[in-house]
Amino acid sequence: MGKKIIINTPDINKPGGVANFYLGLNGKFKDEVIYNYIGGSSKKSFFVFNLIADYFRFMVKIFKLKPSIIHINPSLDRKSLLRDSVFIIIAKLFGKKLLISWHGWQMKTEKSISDKHKRLFRFFFGKADGMTVLSEDFKNALLSWGIKCEIYVETTLFEDSLIEGLDIHNKQLSNDILFLSRVEEKKGIYVVIDSFSDLNKEIDCRLTIAGSGSELEKTKNYVNDKKIKNIKFAGYVTGESKISLFKNNSVFILPSHTEGMPISMLEAMAFGLAVVSRPVGGIKGFFENGKMGYITESINPKDYYSILKGLFSDKEKLREISIFNHNYAKEKFSASKVSERLEKIYSSLLL
Repeated sequence: MGKKIIINTPDINKPGGVANFYLGLNGKFKDEVIYNYIGGSSKKSFFVFNLIADYFRFMVKIFKLKPSIIHINPSLDRKSLLRDSVFIIIAKLFGKKLLISWHGWQMKTEKSISDKHKRLFRFFFGKADGMTVLSEDFKNALLSWGIKCEIYVETTLFEDSLIEGLDIHNKQLSNDILFLSRVEEKKGIYVVIDSFSDLNKEIDCRLTIAGSGSELEKTKNYVNDKKIKNIKFAGYVTGESKISLFKNNSVFILPSHTEGMPISMLEAMAFGLAVVSRPVGGIKGFFENGKMGYITESINPKDYYSILKGLFSDKEKLREISIFNHNYAKEKFSASKVSERLEKIYSSLLL
């Protein structure tokens, strides 16, 4: 008889990082998994009401369904820590095994816990029977706070059907670059534009900027003012539009200041794009420099110009990277593989 697991997640029918993660896993589990949707209106007037309703529904589901494991998904920020500490207490009052998966991770909150709140953090989150994180750095922080349970370094995922029918060996390689993320300064958008501006003066190349964000209009004006050609703004993309971008570009660039593990990067790798990025968050934990593309600590546009020029000057190397990334992503990041690893973790909690 399979295990029964309740997973706390935002509504998977609404956009969001955690919701998208569990949308990708929906239907992939062999165990009996029940999603318990939490979070509702963000309006302050409804916040307390919704929170109390979430706790009540959670208790009712545990009482009725009698799961063997509770799986909660906090971020390391003040609001999430306060909310999920109560879910932890409820789960443990019912005597349930508890898995905590950390998604967002705020360095400001990490510092606050390290400086002042280790004991308080341990009192609530130290009750977990297992944890997953997106990077070794996050794991080391938890260990430094006195967390004793097993901590697994895991990944985000892409939906298997996304690359259905893709023949990576027939992918057309070109001098086309894709930035797909929020358009923010901390995502390195100006580094991308400036490095492309230099590259575009030497070789025939194109850059697509896909995404929305607070810097979108400013970047459009920046490109216009500098009269940089061959840059296209695609806006926020989903579905076939996003798939088309992955198919028609050869390099994915994201010189971000901070990251967890960006899903867009994993999707790009699955489509055989070489990656140019920085060793931040979960990226540096898996990235093989030279095999998957190139990561650098630098935020100097000239360094990214040199990397891009090198990639486009050696199409044979670009082809090797394309095939390697596709195969690696299928094996490591596909939803079916992530669900298999999660179920092994669930089983370990019950030993």
